[in-house]
Amino acid sequence: MSKQRKTFESPFVVYSEIGILGEGGAGRVYEVEDLDSGERLALKVLIPEQLTSDKIKRFRNELAFCEREIHPRILRILDYGYDRDDSSKVPFYVMRKYSHTLRKHMKQGIRREVILEVFAKILDGVEAAHLIDVWHRDIKPENILSTEDPRDLVVADFGIAHFTRDVLIESVKTSDGARLCNFTYAAPEQRQRGASVDHRADIYALGLILNELFTTKIPLGADYVKIRDVALEFEWLDPIVDKMLKQDPSKRFQHIDEIKLELIGRKQEFVERQKLMDAKKKIVAPASSPPSFDDVTVVGLDYNEGRLHFILSSSPGPSWLKCFKHNPGSRSMIMGSEPEMFTLSGNNLSVPVDGNSAPQVKNLASTYIQQANETFRNALAADAAQRERDLRDQQEARIEKEEQRLRVLAMLNK
Repeated sequence: MSKQRKTFESPFVVYSEIGILGEGGAGRVYEVEDLDSGERLALKVLIPEQLTSDKIKRFRNELAFCEREIHPRILRILDYGYDRDDSSKVPFYVMRKYSHTLRKHMKQGIRREVILEVFAKILDGVEAAHLIDVWHRDIKPENILSTEDPRDLVVADFGIAHFTRDVLIESVKTSDGARLCNFTYAAPEQRQRGASVDHRADIYALGLILNELFTTKIPLGADYVKIRDVALEFEWLDPIVDKMLKQDPSKRFQHIDEIKLELIGRKQEFVERQKLMDAKKKIVAPASSPPSFDDVTVVGLDYNEGRLHFILSSSPGPSWLKCFKHNPGSRSMIMGSEPEMFTLSGNNLSVPVDGNSAPQVKNLASTYIQQANETFRNALAADAAQRERDLRDQQEARIEKEEQRLRVLAMLNK
């Protein structure tokens, strides 16, 4: 004979038990089915054998907080009621069913490229609570619920949270000796009898989680595994974690928005510094090569109407002609046929000359052309070197400007 399924009734809905999802010191969580809609949900109920007035009050405080639609990253209670049997009457509430906790995702491994997106959404949920003077005091991976996508998450289990009186159904005072949270993620002040505990204890726990998301290790002592030890490209997070984990609450970030600004600023500074390092590497690049140049040579001759024509291997252009006409020093010339008298049209170089001196002018022109080739080649190399110097000067000026900006960013991030 099959076991009869347990049912839970709110004023308007009956929920039928599917199975147990989990159990802790405060209660048991069932997977249930809404018998009206067929929707699968999760239902948390206090365990009758472990009922105390303090647990009931805390349960009611959590219910009062989470039944309001405070923020998409805070667990929303959808319905609630009492589970009644012959011997007890215990409260329950109904919520969306989540398949994972952050702990489960951490065991399975979260891709590094989405870790900060996950952490940012946790920050959003915790900040939303802080803004209405509610601090969780028990933040840990088990209390971050999500679907198979770790970014689809909510902060849950506000059972031991501190609430202001306008949020409370009923004020609950915690005795000095009460174990407020899992000590693994407890801030130092939560371990001290009689110490004041406020929202900055949540910031400490968030620092532990941020480091653990990358390293899989919970920071312990001064020599804990840093993020840079396992993910060098995220080493800029280490100063943020370090400040979140200060023993003295007054030396931590005082509010969540400060952490968000630091995440933005540190990332920007780190990315820009990496770009700067890349730019410095490029500044010592090999020298720029001058354009290729093939020597101009004479490939044909002609004489017509008192002008000697040299047919050249290419059309060298006015810059080469300027080098041709420039006299680099003493050189042989024939009056009336000096280099300055030559004209260039395409690949035709010509000069006025009488027929008797044409052979001498031919030989001199060959020398002029060789000298022009050498001078032009040197000029091309000089131009390339100057362009490189100009580029290097521009890069150095840009890098100096960027370094100045980064110095200011570093001061802002202190």
